[in-house]
Amino acid sequence: MVELAAEERALLDPLQDEDLVRRILAGETALFEVIMRRYNQRIYRAARAILRDDSQAEDVMQAAYVRAYEHLGQFGGRAPFGAWLTRIAVNEALGRLRHAKHYEEQEGEGDRMDRFASQAPDPEQAAAGSEARRLLESLIEGLPQGNRAVFVLRDVEGMSTAEASEALSITEENVKVRLHRARVALRTGLSAYASREARSAFAFHAVRCDRVVRNVFQQLESSTLYRQPRTYDAGMAIPAFGEIVEAIEGFAASATDVVRLQRFVVDTIAERLPTYNWVGFYMLDPDDPSALVVGEYHGAATEHVRIPVTEGICGAAVATGETVVIDDVSSDPRYLACSIETRSEMVAPISVGGQIVGEIDIDSHERAAFGADDRRFIEECAAVVGRFMERSR
Repeated sequence: MVELAAEERALLDPLQDEDLVRRILAGETALFEVIMRRYNQRIYRAARAILRDDSQAEDVMQAAYVRAYEHLGQFGGRAPFGAWLTRIAVNEALGRLRHAKHYEEQEGEGDRMDRFASQAPDPEQAAAGSEARRLLESLIEGLPQGNRAVFVLRDVEGMSTAEASEALSITEENVKVRLHRARVALRTGLSAYASREARSAFAFHAVRCDRVVRNVFQQLESSTLYRQPRTYDAGMAIPAFGEIVEAIEGFAASATDVVRLQRFVVDTIAERLPTYNWVGFYMLDPDDPSALVVGEYHGAATEHVRIPVTEGICGAAVATGETVVIDDVSSDPRYLACSIETRSEMVAPISVGGQIVGEIDIDSHERAAFGADDRRFIEECAAVVGRFMERSR
């Protein structure tokens, strides 16, 4: 695909994000370049604040843009587009850290200054900024990871408290606490300078911007994603839904046991759908059908490994035999708190021979994250698992 000329981009720059998204979904896929160039600086800074590595940050940017393009039809406008896109990049960066086993929780770590690292600037950084700016970058880089990510998004990138909360999947109060800690750590000798120069730190320059745009389009053009969004044959409006169901059905056709199928289901859904922050199975205990036992899951560890069928939203799905969707878990007394970050939940029962045997449980960090398409999608996934279990009897 030919990139947009500078004159064309200038004419498109005044368009709102939502207008660009609508036009991209309508078939003007080249306009995705405007989205990338608009957010390259923010996404780079967010990724680098977590990874502290330039090349890894670029890799995360490219992966995040490809994922965002794939799921563009899921953007519902419940949060600003920039926050939605930043969250995808943050999740991608954190996922890489977890995969490499380098990520550690920063809650309660305080304002430790012993993490400050001395890192020599590369030629691009030397050309881009002053000695004082490099010092500021070094001090920011030395902050604890959680505080550093908040500081970069709020004070460097200029996001609001609400946007940073949305992007990092933490509460607004947590954003304020972490930002305060970061500012205190940086205040000595730098407060006056930081207020003048912070926005020029960790610059993402034109050559690198061009490289990311070019690489993302090459990835999109070499995949099946680069096309006008279509409607899935089963009536699902989001292409990824239909593709995931097809992948699960294909895996189920040759799977040897239900545990492997569960693992494939949770990993595939979580990796393809960024707003599905926890995906897992709860199955009825064959020795005690009054309790649900956690099966395979993708997401944060849960303390609810065993749930009575008379309790929680999971219990409600078993009791009624119907999918339960909760737009705001804080307003539902049945909700068994697993994570303070969970905002909405969806549970679809799995039946074998007309009997409920378990369920698929989905949590999201967004309120009202699940619509009719999500419900139909997860019910179809549950049906595939149920059919596999029936065949395996």
